[in-house]
Amino acid sequence: MANSTNSFDRRANHLLRSIQLYGGCVPLHRLQFQFSAKVIQTLLDKELVQVQNRAIRNSQFAIRS
Repeated sequence: MANSTNSFDRRANHLLRSIQLYGGCVPLHRLQFQFSAKVIQTLLDKELVQVQNRAIRNSQFAIRS
C-alpha cells in the first residue's frame, strides 16, 4: 500500500512541476490525458491548485498553481 501512495505522490508532484513549467496556468483538457482525475482532485482538495474559468475557446478551464 505504501508503494502505491508513493507513486500517487510522485504523480501529484509531477503535475505541480508541470504547471509551474508552463508558467503556472495550464488548460485543463491538456492535463486530463496525462493525469488522472483523482490526482487533479487531490491537489484541488489540498488547495495547492485552483480551477480558473477563462474565456479561452469554448470556456475551457485552466488549473493555476
